[in-house]
Amino acid sequence: MKYAFMTLAVLAVWLGIILLAVFNPGVGIFLPIFAVALTVILFFIGFGKKQ
Repeated sequence: MKYAFMTLAVLAVWLGIILLAVFNPGVGIFLPIFAVALTVILFFIGFGKKQ
């Protein structure tokens, strides 16, 4: 339960990006790639400190 709100926040952001990309074709490919990059960076920052 410690990371429940972070998981929900990431899922909400991803759902928003998917809906934005589906309903607004002018968004392009930059936003999804940017979101993937930020998710990976946050993953490494969050779990990299425990080692």
